[in-house]
Amino acid sequence: MKWLREHWEIKLIALVLAVTLYFFIGGVTTLEQAFPVAVQRDDVRGLPNDFVITDITPEEFTVRLRGPRSLIEDIEAEALSPNLVLERDELARGQQVFPVTGRLLGLPPEIQVVEHEQDVIRVNVSRLVTSDLVVKSSDVRLDTSGLPEGVAVKQHFFPGEVKVRLRGIAAQIEALQQREQPLLEPVDLTDLVEGDLAREVAKTLELHLAVGPGVEIIGNPDLEIQVTFAPAVASRNASQEVMILAPEDYLAKFAVTVMPQPRAYRISGPRNLLEAIDLDEEVTLYVDLRSRPAVGEGQDYPVLHLAPSWA
Repeated sequence: MKWLREHWEIKLIALVLAVTLYFFIGGVTTLEQAFPVAVQRDDVRGLPNDFVITDITPEEFTVRLRGPRSLIEDIEAEALSPNLVLERDELARGQQVFPVTGRLLGLPPEIQVVEHEQDVIRVNVSRLVTSDLVVKSSDVRLDTSGLPEGVAVKQHFFPGEVKVRLRGIAAQIEALQQREQPLLEPVDLTDLVEGDLAREVAKTLELHLAVGPGVEIIGNPDLEIQVTFAPAVASRNASQEVMILAPEDYLAKFAVTVMPQPRAYRISGPRNLLEAIDLDEEVTLYVDLRSRPAVGEGQDYPVLHLAPSWA
């Protein structure tokens, strides 16, 4: 250890110089490295309240930087974001273009952008407007795919026209006004009525505007529609013996013959109910002789029937 203590002052100075030289060389050594850049809407500055960002391209890209090693290694990839300051005089054009430079990315002048996937960042903006939209009956769309078999929509009623106040991107509102896209979401009719529906049923349903992104509805417009559901109608042909309705003692004294027999008939009603019943059990044809007609060669009587109330 004697050699270590000899001339220790000179050895200490040499060590300090070596360390200093190491860090100096490391600091001035040039380094190249690729970094991802994510473009967020929060990176945009100077956007007035009456404008909105409609699109930013690209949303992410890669940039290659060159500079002193010490500075390059201090860059945090997640902190690398562009500073996009809009020029108010250029807003009317609807788009502003920002060349990708070190200054745009907030880098010190010692770092250069040597390569990038994207030359420029484009920010599209649009002015916000307030306008009225008139909703009509012709805008209503019914989705009948969920209706039970045997049930149909008889009619739907929309009370005239309803004015709706909108605020949003001018082009989007104009497209709605010109009917370039549907104004209302389709009305889902699933599970509103049962499959054994026997009579007409009316339901009041709420309508929803399909305004899309970039447009908001001002207030709570009264958008409702009344839909009337009815069973699908079908018919069946059948024949049956005509029964005799008469007092018991009358039939005990006289023989009554009904001609012709059997009698053909046609019955109509809700298809789902009509297809499910046994006509011989549910329908009865008869003549009414409770008036005790006099015995003779014969008289004409109407053929009456007993059947379900829906038939």
